Amino acid sequence: MKNPFAKLFGGRDAPAPPPSEAQNQDHLVIVPIPPLVVVLAQLEKEKGRPLTEAEVIEARGKAICMTMAASRADALAQARGYADLDPAHVWEDWLAFKSQSGD
Repeated sequence: MKNPFAKLFGGRDAPAPPPSEAQNQDHLVIVPIPPLVVVLAQLEKEKGRPLTEAEVIEARGKAICMTMAASRADALAQARGYADLDPAHVWEDWLAFKSQSGD
């Protein structure tokens, strides 16, 4: 059977160009939207008390996230003026954030 897309794409698939070194180093990362620090601060304000570790982890688990290239995530953090909490270390990062912010 004749390839119906041959006129548009040629008779065979062209090999994909090799990824550049920058593309190889720019891996995907998970980015909570809105930032976890904002979600946790709002939750703590609503509860009127410090969050427990279980509450922090539960909030992280319910967070809406997207993936993006690490360089774009870094640019996003720079644009908003602060880095978010690391989801893998959310409890430790939350405690560090609170101690730095004076809460």
